[in-house]
Amino acid sequence: MSTVTCAKGRIAFLDFISGVLLLKIMLGHSLQASGLDNSLFYKFIGLLYFAMPWFFFKAGMFHKKQSIYVEIRKSFRRLLIPYIIFCVIGILVFVVSQICAGHALNVILFKKLLVQIITHGSCRYNEALWFLLSLFICKIIFSALVHVYEKHPLYYRLGGGKFYSIIFFSTIGMVAVLCGALGLYIGIFPFYLTIPTGLVFYLFGFIYKKRMDILHRININYWLLAIFLSYIIFFVYHPVVGMHDMTETPIGEYLFWVPYSIFTIICVNVLFYKVFLRRKSIGIIQLIGKESMVFYVTHMPIIGLSLFLGNLFNYNDGLSILLIIILFQLILLPLFYFISNKRVINILFGKS
Repeated sequence: MSTVTCAKGRIAFLDFISGVLLLKIMLGHSLQASGLDNSLFYKFIGLLYFAMPWFFFKAGMFHKKQSIYVEIRKSFRRLLIPYIIFCVIGILVFVVSQICAGHALNVILFKKLLVQIITHGSCRYNEALWFLLSLFICKIIFSALVHVYEKHPLYYRLGGGKFYSIIFFSTIGMVAVLCGALGLYIGIFPFYLTIPTGLVFYLFGFIYKKRMDILHRININYWLLAIFLSYIIFFVYHPVVGMHDMTETPIGEYLFWVPYSIFTIICVNVLFYKVFLRRKSIGIIQLIGKESMVFYVTHMPIIGLSLFLGNLFNYNDGLSILLIIILFQLILLPLFYFISNKRVINILFGKS
C-alpha cells in the first residue's frame, strides 16, 4: 500500500478517482441547471455513471470497527454538520433569489421547502446534500449490523470464520437490494431508495478493502479486458440509474445495475491502483478529490447564485448560463477551499 500512499497517509489513487468523479458530478449539475442535459457532452460524461455509488463504496472501504456511539458522534461531525449548515445556506440563497425576483414569501413556499427535505433529503439550491444524509444513515446501519454480527452466538460457534462472514454479509447485501427493489415497486420517496442502495455499495467497499491485495495482484490485462466488457454491456444495454432519481426505473434494470456498477467500480479502482504504482500525484485533480467535501457542498449554492445573476441580467440561453456558472465556480470554489483550512471555519466542512 505504501507505493500508492501520498502525504498524511492518504491513498493517492482513491483521491484521483474521487477528483475525476466529483468533476463529473459538478459538470453534470451545471449542464442540468443550464438546460443542456441533452447535449452530447452531457451524454459523454454519463460514461462515469457509477459516480455516486463509488463514493458509498469508498466510504465502506474506510469503515472502522468502533462502538455505535462513537460512529454516530464522528459521522455527525463529519457529515451532518456540513449537511445542516449548507442546507441553511441553500435555503437562504433561494429565499434571497425569491425576494429579488419580486416573489412573495409565504407559508406555502416554506411548506414546499420542508416537503423537499423530507422526500428528497435535500433543499433548494443544494439538492446534492442528500448524499451526506444518506451516507450518515448507511454508516449507522452498517455499524449496528456489524455489532450484531460480532455478538451473535453463531459467530463464536463458527470461530468467527469466513463461512459465517460470507453468510452474514451476503444476507445484508441481498436484503438491501430487495428493499431497494421493493421501494421501487411501492413507489416510496426518492431519498429513501438511496439508503438500501447505498448500503449495498458501502458493504462491498468494506469487503473490497479486506480483499484488495488479492485483487491488485491480478494482471492488469485481465482488468483492462474486464472494463472493456463492462462498457460493451453499457452500450448494448445502457443500464444507467441515477441514485437520487430511481423512481421511474424498472425493477429488473435496477437489479442488474447494482452488481454491474459494483463490478465496474472494482475494475476502475484496480486499474488506477496499478497506474499509481508508477506515479503518486496528478496535481489539481488529486487535490479536488482530497478536498471533495468542500467542493461537493459548495458547488450547488454557487450554481444557484449563478442562475439568479443570469436571470437578473437576462442571460437566458443555455451556453451563456453555463459559462456564468463555470466562471463563478472557478472564482468561488478555490476561495472556499482556502477558507475551509482555517481553524474556526473547518468545522463547517466536517474537518475538525
